[in-house]
Amino acid sequence: MQNDTSFWMISTDVLSLVSVAYQTDKMGNIDKVDLKVEMEFTGLAGNNTNYMAMCQSPDGIIYIATDWGNIVTFDPQKHQMTSRGDLPRVNKIHVHRLLYSDGSVWIGTWANGAICYNPKTGVYTQYTYKPEDTEKTLSHGDIYQMVSLGDGRYLAATWNGYTVFIPDKEDPTRYTTEVYNNTASQLHRNLETRMISAYYDTEGIIWIGTQGGGVYASDLRKQFYQRFHQETHNEICEMAMDKNEYIWLATFHKGILRSTEPFNPQSRLEFESVPAGSSNTVLCVLNDKKGNLWFGNGQSELIQYDSENKTFTVYPVRIKNKPEWSGSIWSLLIDNQNRLWVGTTNGLLLFDRQTKDFTYYPVGSGTIRAMVEVPGKYLLLGLSYGLVKCSLDGQPIRSDYEKTANVPVRDIRSLYAASDGKLYIGYSDGFGVMDIQSDSIENFYTTHNGLSSNYIGCICEDEEGRIWLGSASSVCNYSRHQKLFYNYYISGNNRSVMFYKDFLFWGNNKNITYFLPNEAMNNHFIPGKVVITQLEVDNKPVEIGQKINNQVILKQGIPYTHGLTLKAANNSFSLMFSNLTYSDDLQKYNYRLSPAQSNWLTINEGEKVSYANLPQGKYVFEVQSIMADGSSGYLTSMDVNILPHWYEAIWFRLLIIITIGFIIYYLMRRVKKEQARLRHEERLKHELFVANLEREKEKQINRERSNFFTNVSHELRTPLTLILSPLQELLQTERFSQILYDKLSLVYNNATSLSTLVNQLLYVQKIEAGMVQLKLSEVDISVLVKNVITSFKHIAEIKQTEFILDSGKFPVFINRNKMLHTAIETEELPAHIQPKQIISGLMDT
Repeated sequence: MQNDTSFWMISTDVLSLVSVAYQTDKMGNIDKVDLKVEMEFTGLAGNNTNYMAMCQSPDGIIYIATDWGNIVTFDPQKHQMTSRGDLPRVNKIHVHRLLYSDGSVWIGTWANGAICYNPKTGVYTQYTYKPEDTEKTLSHGDIYQMVSLGDGRYLAATWNGYTVFIPDKEDPTRYTTEVYNNTASQLHRNLETRMISAYYDTEGIIWIGTQGGGVYASDLRKQFYQRFHQETHNEICEMAMDKNEYIWLATFHKGILRSTEPFNPQSRLEFESVPAGSSNTVLCVLNDKKGNLWFGNGQSELIQYDSENKTFTVYPVRIKNKPEWSGSIWSLLIDNQNRLWVGTTNGLLLFDRQTKDFTYYPVGSGTIRAMVEVPGKYLLLGLSYGLVKCSLDGQPIRSDYEKTANVPVRDIRSLYAASDGKLYIGYSDGFGVMDIQSDSIENFYTTHNGLSSNYIGCICEDEEGRIWLGSASSVCNYSRHQKLFYNYYISGNNRSVMFYKDFLFWGNNKNITYFLPNEAMNNHFIPGKVVITQLEVDNKPVEIGQKINNQVILKQGIPYTHGLTLKAANNSFSLMFSNLTYSDDLQKYNYRLSPAQSNWLTINEGEKVSYANLPQGKYVFEVQSIMADGSSGYLTSMDVNILPHWYEAIWFRLLIIITIGFIIYYLMRRVKKEQARLRHEERLKHELFVANLEREKEKQINRERSNFFTNVSHELRTPLTLILSPLQELLQTERFSQILYDKLSLVYNNATSLSTLVNQLLYVQKIEAGMVQLKLSEVDISVLVKNVITSFKHIAEIKQTEFILDSGKFPVFINRNKMLHTAIETEELPAHIQPKQIISGLMDT
């Protein structure tokens, strides 16, 4: 590309600059692309020359490959050719691809292999298919694609596998090659080898397209290691590096092996057999302070290799006073006093390098597979029946470490005294950590704690103080501060380990696997964001739009969902996640569900967490990747809202509160009404009581009044009777003058009226008792009034008052039994008039 609006292209013999114009639709999407040739350059490479491929350097210089194999250099800023890179025109070639990288142009051809062109020097270097040249041969002569792998390495995809170009340490412009095809691939043995394209992305993944075999993807971040592969089974029991940087192997079936050349990380390891001793079973090797090597084999032989003279010396084990002794040598140790200790299947030996004598120390039964020294204090031996402490003169001191710490295993396979003051113990069924100062085993781990295997065959410490374990399943980094295990499944059945020149070497029954610890820990992990990949409810995956317990949980993919709302019926769920490294190694995460989990929890090599019967509420699920050095990836969070059960819902609670409030209100109202009723009843009772008292009082008064009237009536009737009887007798028997007669008659009539009144008092009592019935009769009131006036006539005369009665006939109805008090029901007279009282009142005035 020239810029965003133009690019360079080649045809048969023309270099063209083409402009690009984009046309968009109403929505802003590109609808049409217009191309226009702005410039053309012909004849840059001469006559009878065709252009085959082109590439461009970061500074914009264009390189064009011709069918003669030479490279034309063109400056697009000056619009001129700067070099033709002329080659002798012998035969035309087919150039398939060009690659510019690190100042060189790589030419991928058909049939002529790969050609590296240096624009500065104009030098061409050709690499082709030559099986006899093992250092520079290709997997095939047809190169379809060249890609840079970084660190100066290149990969060529060919018609028969791929070839990796490795730069020389001394001269980076020179390369050696490694061929990977159906017989030499590190990863697979049955790959489709016709590889016609390749791409290496920035994430560290190489993509290879094949002819009919699909696309292969290989994560080179997982390939931080290199490997020497043995064709036959041969356990590598121990390894050592001499002062010339040759690697020595003590092997179980092939004796002593040595690398064919000093160790070079850029070169493949190759080994050759070195005959020494009478046995091919060599079990251990050790460097001394002079740079010499010591080996122990299965035939009771201690073997010394003199690195100066390059000679071997064999010392058969012969023990004074024990001529019958025999055993295999499994471990070697040189202490601070430069003494050589030998661990065997039959006790502990001390070899005197001056006298060449062996001294035997019985430390119990079992094979001594490992030994370490606490400098200047004592030895620690790893035996088949447990850890044994011995003095520096070979006498056992203690052997109950496992029993005291309740460690259920005894068989020790490896020991390592680390710089942190801890002794790391590899058992056949677990991994122990002993504090040397307190002289006790403080921790014991198994697969339940994150180990990939309980068999720990070897232990080592790198320059950063990190502890590495070799187990039956993997290489493992033990994080001391996190107490976590990070397993690298790149080597199994590990029996031996060596740390040298920043590299860790692991030996097993088939391979030596070696790598830089920092690359294993740092380059492998990309601290990207953890992605939640799947949701399960009741252990069943949830799909988009799927109804679970009458609820659609996901409306889009879970990776694009920022929050979950789950009904109470769906409150048991699982979340699966990944940091997208697509690796089985180092998958460790910290996670928590706030506020239910306040502390971070660690999941070992798993990518799924489950929660059951979460109560209703709002939660935040958080997860992040973690590494052995304590660093973490980016935090991923998701809101989780658990809806309440119907009986926990706010509306239901409000309804309950309202109902309870109504009941309380009803009860209070009922109580108030009851209290009001009781107060009303009390008031009525009081009023009734008062009324009863008043009625009783009134009755009492009435009784007293009646008694009074009765008594008065009886008391008055007696004298009245005594008055009336003589008067009646006088008026009937005696003859008086008319005046006297009238007066006596008047006395008699008034006495009779008084007697009638007294009788009426008694009559009132009868009326109240209901003993009198009303009997009406018609009476002329004028006659009644006349009679009354007549009774007052004498008094009127005394007072010189004259009564004049002017009346007509006024009939009224009165009770025949009541002659004085009448209810006059006429229109002319008011009701209840007593004429006698009226006349008496007039006379008084």
